[in-house]
Amino acid sequence: MTEKTLSEGLAILASRTTVVRLALYAYIGLSTLAILMWATTLAFDVDQVNDPSNPLVATAGIASIAILLVYIGCIVTISMWIHRAHANLFAAGMNDLEFTPGWSVGWFFVPLALLFKPFQAMRELWNRSHLADDGFTAPADYRLTAWWTCWLIGNFIDNVLWRAQGFAGTIGVIDLIAYALHVAAAWFLLDIVNHVASAQTSDLDASHAFA
Repeated sequence: MTEKTLSEGLAILASRTTVVRLALYAYIGLSTLAILMWATTLAFDVDQVNDPSNPLVATAGIASIAILLVYIGCIVTISMWIHRAHANLFAAGMNDLEFTPGWSVGWFFVPLALLFKPFQAMRELWNRSHLADDGFTAPADYRLTAWWTCWLIGNFIDNVLWRAQGFAGTIGVIDLIAYALHVAAAWFLLDIVNHVASAQTSDLDASHAFA
């Protein structure tokens, strides 16, 4: 595949940023709706098992299914965004990077390493896009820390619930906490996407032009 110039890469990133924004807004909106519906279901003590046709249960269930579909779309679009954003660093002449575009995405799917490597890759993407140094002891913007903390805790709760209940379990307060953590993680990620895209368009592009 032919390498893109920085200007070409920034144009691609701009279009992918728009798609990611739409995907994350959809995820946040649907998740918020599901939280409200499930919380109301719990508040009114609706029988989720024996009364599935109840409007609250039905609406919450449809929202949950839609969330799953949108979540898959988020994985694809965000992966493509991260790959392009990291590739832009190389296009700008930064050859001392720890993470390649491929592995900045790939680490999300490697057992154990997925607990810390993706965060390091995103920290490098943030810092270098803002023309700041990055390394093992480099500081991480609070948005990155908040995003990764919410993401890890939310997934940990999901895994515990899955092992305990499987698909047959009903929705409880703990599930709503996991939902809320995922919404928070999506919101912080949206902020990260916006800031990195903006930094690459202004700081990174200007630095490359006058290098």
